[in-house]
Amino acid sequence: MKKTISLATIIILLLSLGTVTNGFSDYIEVYSIEKHKDSLRLTWKQISNAKKYVLYDKNGAVLYEGNEREFIHKNLVMGEMYEYVLAAFDKDDRLLTKMNIITNTLHPLSNDSVKVDMFLNERMIKIDWSDIPHIQNYTVYRDGEPIMIVSQSEFKDFNVSFGREYMYTIEGIEKVKKFDEAKGKVVEDEKNHVILIPLRQVIDKRNTHFQEFSKSFSTFAVDPVTSYRNTTFIKPAKISAPDGYCYGGDNRNFSASASTYRTRIDLSIYWRDGSYGFSKYTRDSIRYNKNDNGTCGSNELARQNAGTSGITAVKEWITPGEAQFQISHSVGLPFYMGAPPNIDYSYSLNIQKSGVTYISGSHDQYPWHEIYRSDNGGTWKTLYQFDPDVAGTNVNYLFPWYPNKKIAVGK
Repeated sequence: MKKTISLATIIILLLSLGTVTNGFSDYIEVYSIEKHKDSLRLTWKQISNAKKYVLYDKNGAVLYEGNEREFIHKNLVMGEMYEYVLAAFDKDDRLLTKMNIITNTLHPLSNDSVKVDMFLNERMIKIDWSDIPHIQNYTVYRDGEPIMIVSQSEFKDFNVSFGREYMYTIEGIEKVKKFDEAKGKVVEDEKNHVILIPLRQVIDKRNTHFQEFSKSFSTFAVDPVTSYRNTTFIKPAKISAPDGYCYGGDNRNFSASASTYRTRIDLSIYWRDGSYGFSKYTRDSIRYNKNDNGTCGSNELARQNAGTSGITAVKEWITPGEAQFQISHSVGLPFYMGAPPNIDYSYSLNIQKSGVTYISGSHDQYPWHEIYRSDNGGTWKTLYQFDPDVAGTNVNYLFPWYPNKKIAVGK
């Protein structure tokens, strides 16, 4: 069986203004980025007819102008995404070639997430990502069709045309071993890792004069976004409840991208304009008969949905560097018209743009709880997981007279 982990991502790349031609044989390329918490060192290849190189930031400000092929950008914010355009000009100040770059500084609390660097010039698209442990090969898809298999964590696509939109998916399969209780032995399973990230269009401006290029500067800037997900689920396929019935579960383990759950909230912070999006979901509660021996039967007796009115996210503030929310969740069995037991949790949530998340509050000690974070379309980072089997709790802990579990996260 293939188990999908939400390292899931799509790369949308837009190239505009014409088809790539052979009129220019020399293309600029950044071949090395040395990353630190507060600096980035960019090194690029030599262009034969270049008189000077100019490095712009995402707003068009000139960071460097000269004939060296290296620049160190200092005094940066750790864990931040940075966008550049590197351009080479000839002796007449005409643009020979340029490359758009998206990269990031390091952050000690996000070292376990996959980082993706993007490079686009007039000839190719290059995507470079950090190694995923235990992955031997990656399959690269474009517009849903496989185009190559690579053993290293990068690829270049030279078969691109301006004015086209491309969708890339990078898939790596990890072989894992787990104990199968039904078979009573260790079996081999697969975890499917998929990488994705969105980009806007890049414009071909070759042969543009330096002054014109600088004044009309525009980038394909990615809107920085942080995605936050809190899900509750029931691990077994069915559970026996103290009301004399059984109820349907989700038949799964922890997974950020699983499509089965009891309740889910998704929160997105858009850092550029300080806006946010909030979505909330509940799945149907299904009641089954209970056999005379106490086991769960297969007869579906009723199906209802509790709705999402008991789920709220109240914004306290969003600044360029952090967002603060109060999260409240109280969703019960719809068969009891809002009476206990409910799935309850409430906490204070602070999301730092730098990659750190702080959570302080409590939740019922049933069912399973999982919280994840993703930045700029990257892989899901696990923030918190609660397993009732490990805690020694059960469905009775949904009732208000049972103690809650405190949650304190800073990672």
